[in-house]
Parts: sequence; C-alpha cells; structure tokens
Amino acid sequence: MHESPRIRLVAYGVALLGTALTLLVEKPLSPVQGDRVLYMAFFPAVLIAAYLGGFWPGLLATFLGALAATYFLVDPPYSLAITTVHDAVAVSLFVLVGVVISGLCESLHRARAHVRSRLETYFEFVSSVVRSAELSEITDSVLDAARKLLRADDAVLLLRYDEDEPARRIVLGHHGRTRDGLSVGRTHA
Repeated sequence: MHESPRIRLVAYGVALLGTALTLLVEKPLSPVQGDRVLYMAFFPAVLIAAYLGGFWPGLLATFLGALAATYFLVDPPYSLAITTVHDAVAVSLFVLVGVVISGLCESLHRARAHVRSRLETYFEFVSSVVRSAELSEITDSVLDAARKLLRADDAVLLLRYDEDEPARRIVLGHHGRTRDGLSVGRTHA
C-alpha cells in the first residue's frame, strides 16, 4: 500500500508514534509485567508500519522499538547496555522477527503492484480489442476471460454501445473483492 508518498509518510509516522505510544503504555506497566513481554508490546507498531509502508517503515519501527525498550525498560534503565543473555536473546529475536515481518509486508506490496500492473495491461488490451472489433462477437469471450482473471463467477461486463458511436465506456469487474482481497474494476473510456 505504499504506492503514494502520502501513505509512505503515514507509515513512517506510525513507526514513530506507534513506538512512542507503546513506550508510554508499557513504561508504567513494566513493574507489573516484568520482562516477560518486554519487546512483544512493540510488535503492533512494527506490523502496522510495515503493512502501510513496506520494508523501511517496518524496519524503522523495529529498531525504534528495540532501542526504546532497551533504553527505558531493560535494567539498567536509561542505558543501552545489555547485561544479561536473556535480554540479548530477547532483543535479537525481536529484531529478527521485525525484519521478517517487514520483508513479508514488502513482498505483499510488490505482489499487489504486480497484479495491478497486469490488470491495467489486461484492461488496456480489452479496451483496444473492443474498439477494433464488433462488440457482439467478443462480449462472451471477454466476459469469460474476465471471470478467469478475476477468479470470480459473478464478474460483470458493462458495455455502452450506440449504433452511431463505438463503445464509449467499459467497466469490467465484479461485486466485492477477489480472493486475494483486491478491489477490482476499472473504467476505460
């Protein structure tokens, strides 16, 4: 979802503010919780930042969370010193899992971009075919191809056709979303 600069900026904001908010909530609770869930509380900030912006915002949230937890919550407080093997393993696992989450979310973003690119190419092809052929001959084949591409049985093809003018608008899509969660449907003039 990091196609626009605004979304990417929001993702970096989530990385910063999510980590700060987690620290504000976690600091008063740390005496009660102990060190059992010390770094786990920062995972939501990592997940949301990576989901919105991909690898780099997720990585920022990971490292900010590791630094904040180590500096403010791990003994000795207000130091980045890691004095026990337990703390070293905990921060290492947090960073490892944060990097993996960020990488997986980046893969998701790239796959979505690839699917969108393929759909746009397909819609451009369909539009050019419709402009160059007799509509009544190709409507069924285009609808069958759309159903296969969208993996949906309820795909619809809406054509506006006048005897005096060729097709002006094609809307190809279906109600709802694909199995992958992508909202599809594009209008071509």
